[in-house]
Amino acid sequence: MATLSVRTHTATVDIPYSALSYSIDYKNSQNLDYDGTDIHRNYNNWVVKLSRSIQQQLDVSTQNY
Repeated sequence: MATLSVRTHTATVDIPYSALSYSIDYKNSQNLDYDGTDIHRNYNNWVVKLSRSIQQQLDVSTQNY
């Protein structure tokens, strides 16, 4: 699980993973206007940045073997 707080906005995601894959799943949020379909435009950017960061760490880990 990960939580990001920016000013008055908060997003929490679950990050289930295995040896072969991971995913980033919406859990809840505050002040992001989520209505079951649409959410604040910055949310997707935050998720993309989180995914890139995870991928970079995975790439570094595999280089050490």
